[in-house]
Order: sequence, then C-alpha cells, then structure tokens
Amino acid sequence: MNQTLSESDRKIAREKVMFRYSVKVHATLFVLSNILLFILNLIFTPGILWIVFPFFAWLIGLAIHCLSYILYARGVYPNTKRAVYFLVTAYLFGMIFLFVTNYITLGVINWAVYPAVFGGAAVLIYIIIYLLFFRRKLTDMGIIKSRMDKAVEKEMEKIAKKRQSS
Repeated sequence: MNQTLSESDRKIAREKVMFRYSVKVHATLFVLSNILLFILNLIFTPGILWIVFPFFAWLIGLAIHCLSYILYARGVYPNTKRAVYFLVTAYLFGMIFLFVTNYITLGVINWAVYPAVFGGAAVLIYIIIYLLFFRRKLTDMGIIKSRMDKAVEKEMEKIAKKRQSS
C-alpha cells in the first residue's frame, strides 16, 4: 500500500498528523492551565471569580484552532466557505464570553444584548452574501460554479466579443 502513495501524499498525511497533535497540545494546555488558574483563584481571591475571563477568552482561540483543523482535515478549501465557518464560530464563542462577562460584572444581562443583536445582524448579512454570490452549484454540464464564476465568464465573453468587433 505504501508503494502506491507518493511523497506528496506522505507530506499531506504528516501535515494532518502534526496539525491534529497541535490541537491536542493546545487543548491539553487549555485544560491544565485553567485548572491551575482556578486553584489560584480559589486560594488568593476566593470571593472574586476572575477565572472566567481568561477561560472564555482562551476558549475562543481553542475553538478557532479546532475548527481550522476540522476544515483542513475535511478538505474545505474555498476561502469564502471557511470564512463563514470562522465568523460564525468566533461570533458564538465571543457572545458567550460577553454574556458571561456581563452577568458576572453586573448580575444581570443588559449591555451584552447590543453586540449580540448588531453582531448577529452582521453575521447574517455575511452569510446571505456568501449564499448569493459564492456558494457553488452544479451546472447543467456537471461543472461546479458559483454565481461569481458565472459572472466572470460572462464578462470574459463580452471582452472577447469586443476584441473581435474591433
């Protein structure tokens, strides 16, 4: 079996393994560091729960790191599709961070609603733009093209006709 695989296949397999290990190391450091921070929080400032701030801030980074590995391992290569996944993940984990921060600092949830609503609207607009312009569909001839690809081809046809008429 190894004889049929090329060196580039081996390189890709090695990159996937290295990427997977880096995510595991990141997750392990996240857990161990936050256990240590929690213990320090209980020992030195038992009345103030400051551990949630570094925990949720770091959780956003870990979520993005895990997502980037999943997208790489599954072969999601269109950058626009990746951007949608990253944006939604960052928004969701960022909102969790803001709502927890809001509740811990004030005891109620009031100001975190504003970034959730306006940020959510921006994410929704981004998703709509992606669906309208960048999502690829199968054409009649079995070729996968996005609306933008089709528009580029149409524009190229116009340029070709213009050159022929000159």
